[in-house]
Amino acid sequence: MLLPDFLDGVAEPLVALWAKVERDIITDIVRRLMQADYLTPTAKWQAVKAREMGLTQTEIARQVARASGRSEGTVRRMVQKAAAESLGVTVRQYRKAGLDTAPLQGSRAITQLVRAGARQTNGLMKNFTGTLAKTAAKAFENCLDSAWLQVTSGAFSLGQALRSLVRELSGKGLTQVAYPSEHVDQLDVAARRAVITGVNHTVGEVQLQAATDMDTDLVQVSSHPGARPTHAVWQGGVYSISGGSAKYKPFRETTGYGTGPGLCGWNCRHSFYPFLEGVSEPLPLNDTLDGKNNDQVYAESQRQRELERRVRESRRQCAALDAARQTAVDPEQKAAYEAEFSKAAKLLKQREARLDAYCADTGRKKLVDRVQVEGYNRSVSGKATAAAKAKPVAVVAQEKLVKTPDGQHTQATKHLLERAAERGVSKEAINDAISSPLHVKPVKYDAKHRPSRQYIGKEATVAVNPESGDVTSTWLTGNKTKKKYQKE
Repeated sequence: MLLPDFLDGVAEPLVALWAKVERDIITDIVRRLMQADYLTPTAKWQAVKAREMGLTQTEIARQVARASGRSEGTVRRMVQKAAAESLGVTVRQYRKAGLDTAPLQGSRAITQLVRAGARQTNGLMKNFTGTLAKTAAKAFENCLDSAWLQVTSGAFSLGQALRSLVRELSGKGLTQVAYPSEHVDQLDVAARRAVITGVNHTVGEVQLQAATDMDTDLVQVSSHPGARPTHAVWQGGVYSISGGSAKYKPFRETTGYGTGPGLCGWNCRHSFYPFLEGVSEPLPLNDTLDGKNNDQVYAESQRQRELERRVRESRRQCAALDAARQTAVDPEQKAAYEAEFSKAAKLLKQREARLDAYCADTGRKKLVDRVQVEGYNRSVSGKATAAAKAKPVAVVAQEKLVKTPDGQHTQATKHLLERAAERGVSKEAINDAISSPLHVKPVKYDAKHRPSRQYIGKEATVAVNPESGDVTSTWLTGNKTKKKYQKE
């Protein structure tokens, strides 16, 4: 028999592996989206798209194949570990009761079941990875078509279209069809379900074989607080495997063992072990936690899962936007992605705070593994924290700012205020860029022959009209730019 905490953690190494694949695929899609030629005439678009799709599908296939090789070995070790853990608990219980456990030691039938379980679970993962590759390729194709239609129709600029698609793709992640009903889940949720279902079903089959080896027709099901309502009605009970007992209810018919919604099915954390009447000690029903009944604990767990999903969504978005702003070459595009990143960072911090507060209020344990996102590392986390803490600019239009190094007076414009507010640039960062720049670029002229000079600071970059002294725009200085000019 396995404890719920064991089943909770058993899938994490594999979930982390496939989350990394998702991160790498999304990053590659973002990079290719930003480099595609969307000004291609209609007649040539299909050819351009086919070329981009071919390159992307090759990369997706390579990443999935590489991960699949590691996945198979990981699944095999998971199943073996779970079966050994479950059987070990059963053996210790029987030895404590003074029973002979020789029939369970080195059982060929149990060994074969474990191997079959590993093959079956790897089969589930193979279906999962096949669907993942198709889903990723379709997501890229949809993004390409959407960007091309928006740009060629004139409805949006290229920058607006790409930012919208990056935001949507990173927020949704790569969805995965998990059921014949076409219910759609996030990739990490689907991966966790596939592993837990495969592992727990294998453990169940091992315990049924153990019951046969110990010559008993009875099993007892585990119990835990927060069981889903359809499982709460049968958890903790003793059941007859054959269904022929007058005293105990039939095992499969009552618990739904062997079906997706039943015992050891989709994401089920219950397990069971052979029960010898008159010898085995019945397990006490464990369906309350800190004075809360099962339904209360279940409702709290579902709310926590919802808050965790929102944190993962925001972290995925921050990781993708960070990749986008590093890929962008055009200063205005880079600045726009800086603004998107700042907004996403603030939302992330709000969602993390809500999750922390909920766990504190309910006394629930915060599960760090449940909110981890590959690609959202310490670097991105630090940037998100800094962006979320950035103070809104505290200046008004026409307010005097500091002088440039050559003594020119500067003043804020309405456009500057709007850009600073949406991109999380503080007044201090603006003034520092103007008065103590790391680098000053030559004057450039736009299509309307308006002059502009960029002052690159440690935290922000500003655009100044050298004739009027108007500070017209600002954005956060990228790390690469900062490092480049700090060396001068």
